[in-house]
Amino acid sequence: MHGKGAFIKTTIWLMVATMVFGAWGIHAVAQQPNRVRVELTEWVVDMPDDLVAGPSIFEITNLGLFTHSLRIEGQNLEAQLDLLLRPRQSGLLEVELLPGTYEVYCPVGNHAQLGMRRTITVTAAEPSDAPAVEDGAADLTMASLNLPPLSFATAPRGEEQMPPTDDGGSVVGNTPRTVTVIGIGQADAVPDQAVIIAGVRTEGDTAAQTLVENSRQMQTVLTTLRDRGIATGDIRTESVQLFPRYEETPPPQTMRELAGYTVVNLMQVRVRSIAGLGELLDEIVQAGANTLQAIRFEVGDSDDLLDRAREAAMQDASQKAARLAALANASLGDVLTINEVTRGPGPLVAEMIARADAAPVPVEPGTQTITVEVQVAWLLR
Repeated sequence: MHGKGAFIKTTIWLMVATMVFGAWGIHAVAQQPNRVRVELTEWVVDMPDDLVAGPSIFEITNLGLFTHSLRIEGQNLEAQLDLLLRPRQSGLLEVELLPGTYEVYCPVGNHAQLGMRRTITVTAAEPSDAPAVEDGAADLTMASLNLPPLSFATAPRGEEQMPPTDDGGSVVGNTPRTVTVIGIGQADAVPDQAVIIAGVRTEGDTAAQTLVENSRQMQTVLTTLRDRGIATGDIRTESVQLFPRYEETPPPQTMRELAGYTVVNLMQVRVRSIAGLGELLDEIVQAGANTLQAIRFEVGDSDDLLDRAREAAMQDASQKAARLAALANASLGDVLTINEVTRGPGPLVAEMIARADAAPVPVEPGTQTITVEVQVAWLLR
């Protein structure tokens, strides 16, 4: 009898285990793990921002130059890849995601502060996304069974999997040694072109009358420009404005009364040879241009000027970085990043009302300076 009772108890236990794990197996089939591709580089975690709740497998690949890893936190979950990934190494991190927000980041050194961090949102799966399961089976998830997250890493083919080591002093622990400086370079040149913004301003009693008179004067100015050899493609309308003009009546009953209309027609003209620019300005004023808004001098072939400024900026950055590296008992390795900021010369603004009886306009372009700033980061070794 005693042996028979033990047999019955064992049979009952096996039946219960079969029901529990059988139901869990049905649920596991119903919810296939979501596979999420994650790529790690300097200094970015590249992955989708929106995921679906449920079992998920993060397929992580290190495409950067330094050692990286991955950690996810949120909704009472803290999971991390067990091994650090060397360049070209891959790993898998298996977790159970619940609806909510999570922080995903690289836990190595200060990589998260450098930008390897992002927030993802997990939403509940739609009922239609998964087949129906038996009652109670949906509660038997990996989380409810308290199964720990699984993770493992794979080494690149032909390489032995082993913990990362310092690379000739380029990495201290797991943090890369880098130096970032700003180099400044300048290049000067004498401008050989000019861009002028000029036009005609007219006033009249009616809008139509004022617009007709403005168009007549502007046509005369355009004819003068073409006679001086300015190509049609170098002339374009900047703006045309028509607005009412008011005057105040004398006291005691001060009021604003319509006095007429004003039309301002501005054009932008590129002068490809600044020799004789002063005489050109005099001629268009004589032709009817009574508004000179701005003059901007430019160098026609600015590519060579920019190249010289860039070369000077990079040389300045290299010298600064080398000095800093020497102070840290290191030397410069590969360049990691280069960011450029270019500042060209500003316009020579000549806001004035030109008069037909004005003296010849003196024009001196002077020397234009282009400044280039480069922010360069080097790996130290």
